[in-house]
Amino acid sequence: MKNKYTAFSAIIIGLLSACQTQTVKTGPVIKGFAADSFSKFIVIDSANKMLGSYLNSIHYTMNDTDLQSLIIDVKQLRQYLDSNPTGEQITHLKLMFAHTLSYANSPMANTNAGYQSKALTIIVAGYNDSGKYIFYNNNSVLDYTQPCPPICPPGKAGSPLLVN
Repeated sequence: MKNKYTAFSAIIIGLLSACQTQTVKTGPVIKGFAADSFSKFIVIDSANKMLGSYLNSIHYTMNDTDLQSLIIDVKQLRQYLDSNPTGEQITHLKLMFAHTLSYANSPMANTNAGYQSKALTIIVAGYNDSGKYIFYNNNSVLDYTQPCPPICPPGKAGSPLLVN
C-alpha cells in the first residue's frame, strides 16, 4: 500500500510543480524548469504505466468508490504560494494524506479507510528552504481536494490516464 501512495504522491508533486510561479535555482534545468533531487518531469508513457499499475490494483473499471485522483484548485494554490506577507518564499510543498474532516468526525475516525474517495484528501502545506512551515494567513493550510470518482473533470481530464 505504501508503494501505491508513493507513486501517487510522485505524480501529484509533478503536477503541482507546474503551478509554481518561481523556479528554484538549484539542480539541472529541464526545458525551462529547475529540477531538484526528488522532483522530476517524466514522459506521459511512464506516468501512464505508473497510473495503470495503481488503477489495475484497485480494479478501477468495476469500481467507482476507490480514489483514482484528487484535484486541487490551482487558483487557491497560487493564492497560497503568493500570499505570504512576511516575504518568506515557499520553496516546497508537502502533500499529506488525511481523512476528510467528515470522516475524521464520524464514528469511523482513526480506522483505515482503504481507498474510499469519500474518506481521503490531501492537506497541502508549504515550507521554505530551512524547513519552516509557511501558513496561509499565519494559521491555515490548503485542504479539500475534489475526489475522482465521484466528481471527475470533464473532457480528456476525466480519463484516469493521461491522453492528448
